[in-house]
Amino acid sequence: MTKLGLVRVDSRLIHGQVMTMWSKTNGINYILAVDDHSAKDPIMVDIYKMAVPSTMGVAIMTVEEAAEKFKANELKDRTYLILIKDVDTAYRLYEAGFQFTDLQIGNLVAEKNTKMLHQNSRLSEEHLPLLAELKNKGVNIIVQSVPTERPKKIEEYL
Repeated sequence: MTKLGLVRVDSRLIHGQVMTMWSKTNGINYILAVDDHSAKDPIMVDIYKMAVPSTMGVAIMTVEEAAEKFKANELKDRTYLILIKDVDTAYRLYEAGFQFTDLQIGNLVAEKNTKMLHQNSRLSEEHLPLLAELKNKGVNIIVQSVPTERPKKIEEYL
């Protein structure tokens, strides 16, 4: 049975912190990175795949590909770490039918001229409208940059 061990927004997608910390939580054995641009760039796909040990599976997909596989129940019986490039992509993925129930806001790209609400993750006011919509649709959203940090509920920022 497919299990979503962690659904995380992290603009870096697959990187050292993900491989050394987050991938070792919740029995995760497969990483699915979702980003339209990266999925269409063969060089980036190769780079991301090289960062993952051979004991763990990995795929990089567009929003459309990931949603279609999820809706068709074509994701294999694994425990997935879903990595999403940004808040907008997370919202589009959910709306396309990839119905996750929990979302962790990790590290985001710093935005210019925005009020930062959570310095470690670079959560800003600009992210809140889409996160509020996801929250209203029943998604439990937390903000947590690293596993050693206490998670904060999105309600603290809305």
